[in-house]
Amino acid sequence: MFRFLVFVFILSHLPIRVLGAEHMFLRYQGNAFGQMDHVQAVSVGIEFYHTQKESTKWLKYKFEAMTIDDRRKNGSDQDYISFGPGAELLFLKFYLTGFVSGGFLTRKDGYLGGPFQFSEDVGFGYKSEDNIRFGINYKHISSLGVYRPNRGKDLIGIGFSIPF
Repeated sequence: MFRFLVFVFILSHLPIRVLGAEHMFLRYQGNAFGQMDHVQAVSVGIEFYHTQKESTKWLKYKFEAMTIDDRRKNGSDQDYISFGPGAELLFLKFYLTGFVSGGFLTRKDGYLGGPFQFSEDVGFGYKSEDNIRFGINYKHISSLGVYRPNRGKDLIGIGFSIPF
Protein backbone atom coordinates (compact mmCIF):
# COMPACT_ATOMS: atom_id res chain seq x y z
CA MET A 1 0.00 0.00 0.00
CA PHE A 2 2.92 2.35 0.67
CA ARG A 3 4.13 1.97 -2.94
CA PHE A 4 0.64 2.82 -4.17
CA LEU A 5 0.65 6.06 -2.18
CA VAL A 6 4.05 6.90 -3.70
CA PHE A 7 2.52 6.39 -7.19
CA VAL A 8 -0.33 8.78 -6.30
CA PHE A 9 2.13 11.38 -5.03
CA ILE A 10 4.31 11.17 -8.15
CA LEU A 11 1.35 11.38 -10.54
CA SER A 12 -0.15 14.32 -8.70
CA HIS A 13 3.12 16.26 -9.01
CA LEU A 14 3.96 15.57 -12.66
CA PRO A 15 3.65 18.47 -15.11
CA ILE A 16 0.70 16.67 -16.67
CA ARG A 17 -0.88 19.77 -18.15
CA VAL A 18 2.14 19.99 -20.43
CA LEU A 19 1.61 16.38 -21.51
CA GLY A 20 -1.98 17.13 -22.50
CA ALA A 21 -3.45 14.99 -19.73
CA GLU A 22 -7.19 14.88 -19.59
CA HIS A 23 -8.07 12.83 -16.50
CA MET A 24 -6.53 11.29 -13.42
CA PHE A 25 -8.32 8.10 -12.37
CA LEU A 26 -8.56 5.86 -9.33
CA ARG A 27 -9.94 2.29 -9.53
CA TYR A 28 -10.63 -0.59 -7.20
CA GLN A 29 -10.65 -4.00 -8.90
CA GLY A 30 -11.41 -7.50 -7.74
CA ASN A 31 -11.82 -11.09 -8.95
CA ALA A 32 -13.57 -11.83 -12.22
CA PHE A 33 -15.23 -15.08 -13.26
CA GLY A 34 -14.18 -16.92 -10.09
CA GLN A 35 -10.73 -17.40 -11.61
CA MET A 36 -8.83 -16.29 -8.52
CA ASP A 37 -9.63 -16.24 -4.83
CA HIS A 38 -9.01 -13.16 -2.72
CA VAL A 39 -7.28 -11.01 -5.31
CA GLN A 40 -7.85 -7.27 -5.31
CA ALA A 41 -6.09 -4.35 -6.95
CA VAL A 42 -6.01 -0.58 -6.63
CA SER A 43 -4.79 1.51 -9.54
CA VAL A 44 -4.15 5.15 -10.30
CA GLY A 45 -3.28 6.68 -13.62
CA ILE A 46 -3.67 9.41 -16.18
CA GLU A 47 -5.34 9.46 -19.58
CA PHE A 48 -4.33 11.94 -22.22
CA TYR A 49 -5.19 12.67 -25.82
CA HIS A 50 -2.99 11.75 -28.75
CA THR A 51 -3.52 15.26 -30.12
CA GLN A 52 -5.62 18.29 -29.32
CA LYS A 53 -7.33 18.24 -32.76
CA GLU A 54 -11.06 17.65 -32.43
CA SER A 55 -11.02 15.14 -35.30
CA THR A 56 -8.68 12.76 -33.41
CA LYS A 57 -9.74 13.30 -29.79
CA TRP A 58 -11.08 9.73 -29.69
CA LEU A 59 -7.48 8.40 -29.69
CA LYS A 60 -5.97 8.39 -26.18
CA TYR A 61 -3.07 7.03 -24.17
CA LYS A 62 -3.06 5.74 -20.62
CA PHE A 63 -0.35 5.45 -17.98
CA GLU A 64 -1.36 3.28 -15.02
CA ALA A 65 0.26 2.12 -11.79
CA MET A 66 -1.44 -0.76 -9.98
CA THR A 67 -0.85 -2.61 -6.73
CA ILE A 68 -2.20 -6.18 -6.78
CA ASP A 69 -2.87 -7.73 -3.38
CA ASP A 70 -2.94 -11.50 -3.76
CA ARG A 71 -4.03 -13.07 -0.48
CA ARG A 72 -3.39 -16.58 -1.80
CA LYS A 73 0.32 -15.84 -1.30
CA ASN A 74 0.09 -14.98 2.41
CA GLY A 75 -0.82 -11.35 1.80
CA SER A 76 1.96 -10.65 -0.66
CA ASP A 77 1.51 -8.00 -3.29
CA GLN A 78 3.04 -6.95 -6.58
CA ASP A 79 3.08 -3.77 -8.64
CA TYR A 80 2.19 -3.43 -12.30
CA ILE A 81 3.08 -0.32 -14.30
CA SER A 82 1.73 -0.01 -17.84
CA PHE A 83 1.41 2.36 -20.79
CA GLY A 84 -0.55 2.04 -24.00
CA PRO A 85 -2.94 3.41 -26.62
CA GLY A 86 -6.70 3.27 -26.61
CA ALA A 87 -9.89 4.74 -27.93
CA GLU A 88 -12.92 6.47 -26.46
CA LEU A 89 -16.47 6.79 -27.74
CA LEU A 90 -18.80 9.37 -26.22
CA PHE A 91 -22.58 9.27 -26.53
CA LEU A 92 -24.97 11.47 -24.58
CA LYS A 93 -23.56 11.43 -21.03
CA PHE A 94 -21.92 8.01 -21.33
CA TYR A 95 -18.51 6.80 -22.48
CA LEU A 96 -16.96 3.57 -23.68
CA THR A 97 -13.17 3.12 -23.59
CA GLY A 98 -10.74 0.43 -24.62
CA PHE A 99 -6.97 0.25 -24.10
CA VAL A 100 -4.18 -2.19 -24.94
CA SER A 101 -1.06 -1.74 -22.81
CA GLY A 102 2.35 -3.20 -22.24
CA GLY A 103 3.79 -3.18 -18.78
CA PHE A 104 6.20 -4.39 -16.16
CA LEU A 105 5.34 -6.58 -13.18
CA THR A 106 7.61 -6.32 -10.14
CA ARG A 107 7.30 -9.97 -9.08
CA LYS A 108 6.18 -13.12 -10.87
CA ASP A 109 3.64 -15.48 -9.37
CA GLY A 110 1.76 -18.67 -10.26
CA TYR A 111 -0.57 -16.83 -12.64
CA LEU A 112 1.79 -14.38 -14.37
CA GLY A 113 5.11 -16.05 -15.17
CA GLY A 114 7.46 -13.15 -15.91
CA PRO A 115 8.11 -9.43 -15.62
CA PHE A 116 6.77 -8.22 -19.00
CA GLN A 117 3.00 -8.36 -19.26
CA PHE A 118 0.24 -7.05 -21.49
CA SER A 119 -3.22 -5.86 -20.54
CA GLU A 120 -6.49 -5.13 -22.25
CA ASP A 121 -9.08 -2.83 -20.66
CA VAL A 122 -12.69 -2.10 -21.52
CA GLY A 123 -14.65 0.48 -19.54
CA PHE A 124 -18.13 1.96 -19.54
CA GLY A 125 -19.49 4.78 -17.45
CA TYR A 126 -21.27 8.06 -16.87
CA LYS A 127 -19.73 11.49 -17.53
CA SER A 128 -21.08 14.40 -15.48
CA GLU A 129 -21.44 17.99 -16.69
CA ASP A 130 -18.17 18.81 -14.86
CA ASN A 131 -16.47 15.97 -16.79
CA ILE A 132 -16.14 13.83 -13.64
CA ARG A 133 -16.52 10.19 -14.61
CA PHE A 134 -17.87 7.18 -12.74
CA GLY A 135 -17.68 3.75 -14.32
CA ILE A 136 -16.94 0.05 -14.37
CA ASN A 137 -14.13 -1.69 -16.19
CA TYR A 138 -12.78 -5.11 -17.07
CA LYS A 139 -9.02 -5.78 -17.26
CA HIS A 140 -7.13 -8.87 -18.40
CA ILE A 141 -3.39 -9.14 -17.68
CA SER A 142 -1.22 -11.88 -19.21
CA SER A 143 2.11 -12.45 -20.93
CA LEU A 144 0.51 -13.52 -24.25
CA GLY A 145 2.29 -16.85 -23.92
CA VAL A 146 5.78 -15.39 -23.60
CA TYR A 147 6.24 -16.89 -20.11
CA ARG A 148 5.00 -20.03 -18.41
CA PRO A 149 2.73 -20.25 -16.53
CA ASN A 150 0.40 -17.86 -18.32
CA ARG A 151 -2.97 -18.22 -16.63
CA GLY A 152 -3.48 -14.45 -16.61
CA LYS A 153 -5.52 -12.36 -14.23
CA ASP A 154 -9.02 -11.04 -14.92
CA LEU A 155 -10.24 -8.10 -12.85
CA ILE A 156 -13.53 -6.24 -12.75
CA GLY A 157 -13.48 -2.82 -11.14
CA ILE A 158 -15.25 0.38 -10.31
CA GLY A 159 -13.67 3.78 -10.42
CA PHE A 160 -13.85 7.47 -10.99
CA SER A 161 -11.76 10.06 -12.75
CA ILE A 162 -11.40 13.79 -12.38
CA PRO A 163 -10.44 16.26 -15.11
CA PHE A 164 -7.38 18.47 -15.02
